[in-house]
Amino acid sequence: MRLALPAGPLLRGARELLARAGVEAETDPRDPFSIPQRVADGEFAAGLCGLDHVHEADLEPIAALLDLGLDPTDLVVASLNTAPGPETVASEYPRISRRWAEVNRLPNLRVLPREATDAARADLFLGRVPPGRGPEGGTVRERILRATTWLIARRDAVRTEGPDGPLHALVGRLKQAGIRREILGTQHPSALADPAREGWDRWGRSEEGW
Repeated sequence: MRLALPAGPLLRGARELLARAGVEAETDPRDPFSIPQRVADGEFAAGLCGLDHVHEADLEPIAALLDLGLDPTDLVVASLNTAPGPETVASEYPRISRRWAEVNRLPNLRVLPREATDAARADLFLGRVPPGRGPEGGTVRERILRATTWLIARRDAVRTEGPDGPLHALVGRLKQAGIRREILGTQHPSALADPAREGWDRWGRSEEGW
């Protein structure tokens, strides 16, 4: 089975967990934002990435199988200045930013990539921060998601393989390695978020588990 690992801060915890479980994975880590799409396209049978990355991709074929509990982080919206009507948000999450703007009735809010030259002058920040913290120089306006590292796969693969299939075996080995979170089967990951405010549940699509 080809298993995609996330590059960056999620990589160390993912590799340590897989080593405890005796699972081999790709040695070349991938951009975590790209992993849901790579799994959906069939390039990998499964992958590890943050729940925030799965929300940002919002791909119907993807099932969130197991919360590994690694690298918890908060996805927050923070004010960077005292402007009464925010016009710009600096974020690596354009889809989530646009959805947040829609829920909060800010149709003209512009999303600036964090590497953009004018991102430092944005009115808002939407991104990852340590749990319970906020971005430097900003005031947290809303905590919209607690994200940890998850195991994901294509939901059709989960449905069609038998109980002795590779995905079920992988989940079993991860649980034996110390993961005790519930298997969530073919439920769409957007239904798993703990809503931080009314309106977040509009993202949800869910199906019965396996």
